[in-house]
Amino acid sequence: MTNYTLKVGLKKTIKSKRGSMPRPKSYQKLKRDLDQIFSLFIRHRNSKGEYNQCFTCAGWYLIKDLQCGHYVSRTYIGTRWDEKNCQPQCKSCNLFHQGRADEFALALIRIYGPKVLDELAWKKKGGKLSGKELELLTADYENKLKHLN
Repeated sequence: MTNYTLKVGLKKTIKSKRGSMPRPKSYQKLKRDLDQIFSLFIRHRNSKGEYNQCFTCAGWYLIKDLQCGHYVSRTYIGTRWDEKNCQPQCKSCNLFHQGRADEFALALIRIYGPKVLDELAWKKKGGKLSGKELELLTADYENKLKHLN
């Protein structure tokens, strides 16, 4: 039988007779990590140097000043990391104008066709992803980000 002790503090490790191993990431931490890398990917996708265009107002902004805007709310896991649902938006459009949903929808239809809104509505019913799926998506978007531009 192995004795396990949990050390709480800055260095969170699980100790056993075999040594110590890093504490596994929580589900929330895995989601945050994926959110961060996915947001970088969205903001860098289709960029021109250090600038990209806001999807809804068409203004040009530094990538660091853009946000990852969602047509269907992030609360729906089925579309939270969907590349069609997520587009670069300036802070004004995304926060102060609640995402400019009408302009967002029209731009989605112009780019992806008239069935895109139905597709996203259907996808938002998707269920929770496993921790392993979140890790795989994070690795996939890290790889995609490396190969942009």
